[in-house]
Amino acid sequence: MNNRNDYIPQIDGLRAIAVLSVILFHADFEIFNFSFKGGYFGVDIFFVISGYLITRLILNEIKQKNSFNFKNFYLRRIRRILPVLLLVAIVSYPFAWLMLLPVSFLDYVGSIISGIFFSSNFYFYFTQVQYGVEPSLYQPFLHYWSLSVEEQFYIIYPISLLFIYKYFKRNLSLVFGFIALFSFTLSIALSFYNPSLNFFILPTRIWEFLLGAFAAKLHIENNKFTNNKGHFFFQLFGIILIAISVFYFDENKLLKNEDFFHTVLHPGLATLFPVIGTFLIIIFSNKNNLINKLLSFKPIVFIGLISYSLYLWHLPIFVFLRISEIDFPSNYHYILLVILIFILSIFSYYFVEKPFRNKNTTSLKKLFIYCGAIIAILLSLSLHAIKNKGYQSILPDYFNEFSIAEIFKDNHVIKNDTIEKEQLFSDNVLLIGDSHANDFIKNIKKELNIRNKNLLYVPYLNIFSLDLTDVETDGVKRFLKKELYEILDKKNISTVILISRLPLYWHKKGFDAEEGTNSIEVINDFNYFLDSKNKKLVNKKRTKIISESFNKSILEILEKDINVIIMYPVPEVGYWVPTILAGRILPRVRIEYLLGNHNKDRLLSNIPKYLVTTSYDLYIKRNREVSEMLDQIEHPNLYRVYPHKKLCNKQLINKCITHTEKEVYYRDNNHLSKSGRELIMPDFINIFNKLN
Repeated sequence: MNNRNDYIPQIDGLRAIAVLSVILFHADFEIFNFSFKGGYFGVDIFFVISGYLITRLILNEIKQKNSFNFKNFYLRRIRRILPVLLLVAIVSYPFAWLMLLPVSFLDYVGSIISGIFFSSNFYFYFTQVQYGVEPSLYQPFLHYWSLSVEEQFYIIYPISLLFIYKYFKRNLSLVFGFIALFSFTLSIALSFYNPSLNFFILPTRIWEFLLGAFAAKLHIENNKFTNNKGHFFFQLFGIILIAISVFYFDENKLLKNEDFFHTVLHPGLATLFPVIGTFLIIIFSNKNNLINKLLSFKPIVFIGLISYSLYLWHLPIFVFLRISEIDFPSNYHYILLVILIFILSIFSYYFVEKPFRNKNTTSLKKLFIYCGAIIAILLSLSLHAIKNKGYQSILPDYFNEFSIAEIFKDNHVIKNDTIEKEQLFSDNVLLIGDSHANDFIKNIKKELNIRNKNLLYVPYLNIFSLDLTDVETDGVKRFLKKELYEILDKKNISTVILISRLPLYWHKKGFDAEEGTNSIEVINDFNYFLDSKNKKLVNKKRTKIISESFNKSILEILEKDINVIIMYPVPEVGYWVPTILAGRILPRVRIEYLLGNHNKDRLLSNIPKYLVTTSYDLYIKRNREVSEMLDQIEHPNLYRVYPHKKLCNKQLINKCITHTEKEVYYRDNNHLSKSGRELIMPDFINIFNKLN
């Protein structure tokens, strides 16, 4: 272990476990009813390995030469990381241009630029906070965030380690422990206050690298661990910890005990499982036992050797195929896709990674020419794309509302603290609901103002109830009746409008379009109700109690001689409609444009009407109980709006449409776009005319 050139095949075995976990997680792969829902923990395995290898390299060089060559260290990092990273970026660029909407393409460009300068983690954090245009399912280079964290670690760690080694050599383990404890504590604290920042930044991940560093120190000092049976069981325990994190922990809710949820956010306590598991396997990697033999098995080691290429290639390929016309309805199709990823990775390993790592094969001059040329091309292309707003002009007109300007213009959130500032007429309307209600604010307000009425809005992320206490995801309790009665008493409310994504709250799970793994919406964090005794509603009786409470609450409003308008559920889709539609339409349009056909009308002719649809039977099935709840009351002051009657079983038998050749009706997988809202608004207008 003293020679820094000693090769440890078990490390590559661990890399194989890490990269396969990540790939199968992003593929939503299942085997024998086991899914890799915690496969993202593979990144944490990589962090521990990196901490181990870098510390071992630095300390061995100091021990042998009594100095450390920073130049050689950073050149090795450049040779190891940049050539393949740049290859994947430039190969993926044409596919992004062909298939992504301008706003998504500019997001992609931002991820490329930030990836080149090792700041992807900050880019994804800040863009996610500002607008979150698409889910991670459609971001080709989201995985670059972890590479940026590693590179930031590589930049600061050698200098920091040399300083600590020089002044605190005898207490190196103690210093490691203190910094790691601070980092770990910070990760737990931030998991409460800012989980997204906690996930993306280096300071909350340093403890993972340092546990690997501690393993390297133990190996360098030739610490002897006696009792070979004990070694095997420690490593077996490590394998079990990793398996629990990969197969049991969930991306959105790591443990099923909701009361314990915040204490296991990642990174935090749950991250101890893969990190300690990896540490135990590394510590005893020099022992001759079954686990080390398995980790040293040549095919597994080979996967570890190409793990960097595998990691870089897999996500862009998954993303571009997800938004293309090629469907992957089963695991078998994903196995074929994984084979393709392996072929590309083997190619890039042998023809890019290995040659560029070897300074005898690739000189420093060739390295810089290669990297400099690709960076210059990518930056030039990216700046041109930014200047041309993501090439918005080469686009069907109905995609215009998904431009950056329109997205920000349409980002209208009116909180109920603005109620006091609203101009009140003698007749006011109150809108209650979630983001589906928020989407209709501008449309409804415009119609009401024509009639000298004003709209007030109360956000409520649950099924309407005046006698149940709503507990929000952050633990805040809301008793809507108290809020509502204060408004009714002071604001001259004549009509209450209820708009919410009711099936989501009823079933407490996202929509599954049953068209392959890509159409499954995973949501695990929901508001819940407490009854009058302050007890959480039991699942068996929950929906019955909610239904009774909903109708009792509606009657309570109606008895005050206030009109009630209920909008029935908008059909859910399961796909991010503009993105999927663009992926199926834009390639033909843009290829024609490149071939010289600049006539926009001709370019956009013969666009199919209904490329993205969902099953009407599924809509009926998912909303049957919800509709029964909504249908119970008949009252002259109760009005209903039915979005599904405009979208389902009309244009196509047993299908709900999401677009035509002229309009796109959804802005994501469940919210209506501007065009979609305008399709539904005539029903509201008819009701407003009756009430006027």
